[in-house]
Amino acid sequence: MNAIIIMLALALTITVAFFTGGDGAAALFLCLVLAAPCGALVHRAGGEFLLRVFVLGVLVRVAVGTLIFHAGMQEFFGGDALTYDFQGTEVYRYWTGQIQYREIRFDL
Repeated sequence: MNAIIIMLALALTITVAFFTGGDGAAALFLCLVLAAPCGALVHRAGGEFLLRVFVLGVLVRVAVGTLIFHAGMQEFFGGDALTYDFQGTEVYRYWTGQIQYREIRFDL
């Protein structure tokens, strides 16, 4: 069972890196960094079976997130994320001196 999960994770990693480019690879790395300590805690608290469920859950979440991203359905599934991204970009542009305070737009 562990070999199957590892092969699924490897196949998903290659698929995400292929379909999303550099953004997907960075997101996978962040997911690994955040999920590894959580997986260790899950394994310590619940054993091997619960760790498998956790890993499969993370893989399903990554697969569904990649499908949503690749199909361009972010607005349907999480329109607020687009708003946060837009507003964050405006704040970033202000902090880096690309725009002045009066040029900041907080509406799409």
